[in-house]
Formats: sequence, structure tokens, C-alpha cells
Amino acid sequence: MLKLLLPVVLLSLGVVNTHASDIRKENLGNVEGVMATAHGYWKGDQIFFRHDESLYKIMLSAYTNTGAFDADMPLQVNMSGTKNTLCSTYFLDKDYSYDEMNAFAEQYSRSKVRLLNVHQVYLNNKRLHCTFTDFDVLATRQELAEQREKEKQKVIQEREGFSFEGDLDVQVPYLTLRFKGVNTPRVLDGEITTETLHHYCGNTIPYTQAMKKEQLLEIRQGLKQSGGKAKLNRLKISSGKCTVEEVVPVG
Repeated sequence: MLKLLLPVVLLSLGVVNTHASDIRKENLGNVEGVMATAHGYWKGDQIFFRHDESLYKIMLSAYTNTGAFDADMPLQVNMSGTKNTLCSTYFLDKDYSYDEMNAFAEQYSRSKVRLLNVHQVYLNNKRLHCTFTDFDVLATRQELAEQREKEKQKVIQEREGFSFEGDLDVQVPYLTLRFKGVNTPRVLDGEITTETLHHYCGNTIPYTQAMKKEQLLEIRQGLKQSGGKAKLNRLKISSGKCTVEEVVPVG
């Protein structure tokens, strides 16, 4: 792995003679999002780091060799869920050892944060990276997990509390030979909308009884003649589950 990465990294290093006058910074203000480490990944509740200390230093040197940092080993982080499209990675221009980077990632990764004083850094006219001077924690990893669980339970309760029973006029572009259910169609007329139907039933509405191939082929032929217009007869949505008794083409 190291042999494969070295040519790429060394090529990006080159020999750079940088002067302070060559560096230009553009203030982007503060950036909010969910922080992630640039050198690891989460699996369940455990974080794994991709590089050992030697390779980590080599990877960082691809950035620090530009001469645009005060620190020899700046802290590199990624962000998700931001509105900023200019920065793919961010650096805190302070020295963090390999172990300190690991400890930082374990503590703050997956937390919602606000990066302060974000700057886009240019070397002459070449855009290099983004830096920040500090950050505020808006919600910890645990708090975000609890929030997601609350939202999940809210959706479940909402679905289980919604009920509907009746017929709907729909548009079925194409009937697949799905014996146990029909692809959720577009609603043309009825007491609920297409969005509601998809929200509570997902992409497939199960048949009350599985269809036979002959039945499906007959319905498909009828849909060709009706231009896809059909009626969902005896559609039932209850306790978060959906069923439909039959799909009938209408002329």
C-alpha cells in the first residue's frame, strides 16, 4: 500500500520555494456541519485509522510542503452537511502528533460543530486548502445519535397512527411481474396524495393475496389499453402497513 501511495505523494510534494507574499487567504466566515476524521472511518461504535504514524506524516507532508502552514503537523478534518462547496478538507494550523490526532478524532468525530474563522488558502492563484482557528461543539456524537433515534421513533409513531381504507384512481406506468406487490403508483384522484402514498407505503404495496402470473399479464395488457390508468381497489393503510386487493385498469 505504501509503495503505491509514495509516487503520488512525492509527486505532489515537488520542490516549493514559497514566500509570504505568495500566500493569499479568503475569509469564508464560520462553517457548520458534522465533523469527521480525514484519516479514519467508523464501524459501529469504533473508529479505525487507515494509516500508521509514518504514512500519516507522509500524507500530511503533501500539504505542509507548500509552505502555507505555520505548523509541521496541522490537524486535518473533514466535514459533512455543510453549505460550503469550496473546501473538501479543513486544517487547524496547530501541531497535533499522530496520537493527538487519534484522540481528537475519537472525541469529536461525528459531532456537529461550528468551525470558526474559516479561510480558503491560495498559493499565487492555486487554491490549496481551508483552515480554521477554533471550533464550537453544537451537539456531541451521543446527542446526535439520541436526536436521530427520537426522529426515527416519531416517524414510526406517525406511520402507526395513520390509517386509510378505500379506492384510488392512479397512473401505473408499467406493471412488473411482482407477484406479491405492485410498485407504488402516482395518484390521479382520491383522498390521499402521491406523496402520502409513498410516505406510508414506500416503493411497493403488497397485494392482499399474491397474484398469479396469468393475472398480472392480463392486468398489464389492460393497462396498455387504458394508457396506464387504473384503480387501486380496497387499499388499506393501517399500523404502518399497506395492502391492496387488486389493480383494475380503467378505460
